[in-house]
Amino acid sequence: MSEVVFSLRGASVRLGDGCSIALPDLDVRRGELVALVGPNGCGKSTTLRALAGLHEVEGEVVRPAGGAALLPQRPYLFRRAALANVLLGLRNGAAADRRALALASLERCGAALLAHRRPGELSEGQAQRVALARVLVGGPEVLLLDEPTGPLDDDGHALVASLLAERDGRTIVVASPTAASLAAASARVVRLG
Repeated sequence: MSEVVFSLRGASVRLGDGCSIALPDLDVRRGELVALVGPNGCGKSTTLRALAGLHEVEGEVVRPAGGAALLPQRPYLFRRAALANVLLGLRNGAAADRRALALASLERCGAALLAHRRPGELSEGQAQRVALARVLVGGPEVLLLDEPTGPLDDDGHALVASLLAERDGRTIVVASPTAASLAAASARVVRLG
């Protein structure tokens, strides 16, 4: 049986307004694809942010020692060209090697032609592709994807579907309002709400 990468037991998050949100009991094993599915407001995004370590969690929680790459529901891009944003996902290596990896990641995400555009020059779908390229560029072993197909067109949906289907041993937790788009990727579905 493979190692547990994430675990939540009797956990909750206290938000800034003093409200406490109960998180689902959850175990995610290495190499597994888990889909958190449910209606808006049921806690999918909060659960992902808690797994990423962005919320202080009360209760029992296990997270990977090396952390996880998070693609938020609304991607945040810095006021730099798309290529510079993707380079932020790389910390080590020679500058030329990092640039080549960043360009390859933009290419994989169908955003190579956007390399020199700034966030204000991008549509929502283009910004999502750049954010996805930044998350993928370092080859993270653990991914947290919050409704990654939201602003994407059909080609973008196909890109995310291929990422999920061909995950190469990655551990992925993805939040989605429906399980329909995840069926082909053989996701284990955890229903919230």
